[in-house]
Order: sequence, then structure tokens, then C-alpha cells
Amino acid sequence: MTRVCSALVLIPLLALTACGPAPVRGTRAWHGATPISATYQFGRLTADLPPGSRVEPVTIAARHTLERQGHTIQSAEVTPQQGKIVALAPANIGYDKITMRTAFEGQGTVIRLDIWPPNESRARVALETLLQTLGL
Repeated sequence: MTRVCSALVLIPLLALTACGPAPVRGTRAWHGATPISATYQFGRLTADLPPGSRVEPVTIAARHTLERQGHTIQSAEVTPQQGKIVALAPANIGYDKITMRTAFEGQGTVIRLDIWPPNESRARVALETLLQTLGL
């Protein structure tokens, strides 16, 4: 009897495991004057900038924006194809660290923002500030 009960419990559990976890949907919102769609998923905010936006000017503008806000730049690198900035936030901003990656994908530049600790609203504020600097 216990073998039958164990099998009845084990079979549904194995079936659920085989199906895998349910997909997690990101939350999408519009930013800037253009407007630009940005999706927040798994702690990362991703936005596709309009065609013609280039990696180098976007990364440089992001660095200046972060410095103006009081961030301490830990590292910054940029090429025509990709850029990355890691910055420590000032105490009054509500997060500890921000990492911004830019990359040329398809016809334009994609921005990816990671804020530690993860916080969607703070990531969206950081993106909005950068878009204002870029005039987007």
C-alpha cells in the first residue's frame, strides 16, 4: 500500500518538474519624450533606443549623468559596438550600485540597467534621467 501511495505522489511531482517553471513576464512601460519602451525582468531594465542612436555618445552621456548625480565611477569602457559603466551610488539615492551596458543590436542601441539591490522604480528613474540628458 505504501508503495502505491508513494507512486501516486511521486508521479505528479515528476510531471511538474518535467514541464519546467512557468515563464515570468516582464513589466513594460514607456519612457522619455520619444517615447521608448523599456521592459523590467529578472532585475534588469532593457530599452531599445531609436534608430540612429550610437553606443559611444549614449555611454558618454550616461557617465556624465551618473557623475553629475554624485556616483563614483568604478569602471567605464566603450567601443563603437558596446559600452559598460559600473558606478557606486551616493548614500541618498536609494541603491548601492548601478551597472549600465550599451550595445549595438540590429539597427540601434540597446541599454541594459542593473541596480543593486534590484528595484524596478529606481531603474526606471535612472533610465528617464539618461533619456532626458540625451534629449529623447
